[in-house]
Amino acid sequence: MTGGEIRLSNKALSLGLLPDLGGSVSRLDLTHPGGDTQALLRAAPDDLPRDASPLDLACFPLFPFSNRIAGANLRFDGEVFALPVNFPPEPHCLHGDAWQHPWSVGERTETSITLTYGSRRLGQPFDYAASQRFTLGESHLRVDLSLTNMGERSMPAGTGLHAYYDKPPNTRLTANLPGVWLSDDRLIPTEHTAVPPEWDFRGGKSLDGVVVDSNFTGWDRAARIDWPDRPFALEIAATRNLGNTVIFSPPGGDFFCFEPVSNANDAFNRGPETYARDGVVVLEPGESLEASVTFTAVPR
Repeated sequence: MTGGEIRLSNKALSLGLLPDLGGSVSRLDLTHPGGDTQALLRAAPDDLPRDASPLDLACFPLFPFSNRIAGANLRFDGEVFALPVNFPPEPHCLHGDAWQHPWSVGERTETSITLTYGSRRLGQPFDYAASQRFTLGESHLRVDLSLTNMGERSMPAGTGLHAYYDKPPNTRLTANLPGVWLSDDRLIPTEHTAVPPEWDFRGGKSLDGVVVDSNFTGWDRAARIDWPDRPFALEIAATRNLGNTVIFSPPGGDFFCFEPVSNANDAFNRGPETYARDGVVVLEPGESLEASVTFTAVPR
């Protein structure tokens, strides 16, 4: 593992963090009563290379928005803002900038820690401060997210977590996700529709053969992952303002992503008349957006 990893633990859980690598989580492990260890998030490899990215880790934060802003052009408040293209060859601005820069370590105890980040790197209208507070409970990790507008003008805002999970054969996902955005070949949403049968996880569904990279809507903020070879499942809960999710399950992959997020993909560009529907919050100077996600290990 690269230098700079911070570990927090209690009797049951062990959390690894890499503040210098986008304020990311490197692992979240559960120790069973019998002494065996189970990964709850996809663990980063122990021999993580120097040029590793948060995409190689267990989870990274999304600030000041989730997913893509099409063509890296933001239409907001009667203006068009050119944002950096930060994930070439994609032509978009992806996940903001907090995941691509070091975070600072703040208050810390044996079972909790705060990471902070401030940025003007995206240019106007994004001048913000962000924080993540990680707290280990008896069988859960709670991540509290905060985003504050530090600028002198209003700012569209979003947040969330880009979390990765192992996907051995017959891994099952249970989640009530009634709607989905269908996307074009640039992964920009073009049509909202009822979820098709192959992506309907309401009764629990194996991820075997499921290929998806889409933004789902109408989530009731509760989900569950069951692994056939592990005695504990993982329950995911989020606050009300994280009403969208992104699921990414690539063909032939041994992992998948389930991302609780506030704003729908490219929602900033759909205009203020859809902000409430699409989870976009407009922060005035000094205002904050706060949300939280809880990961809980439960016996199967």
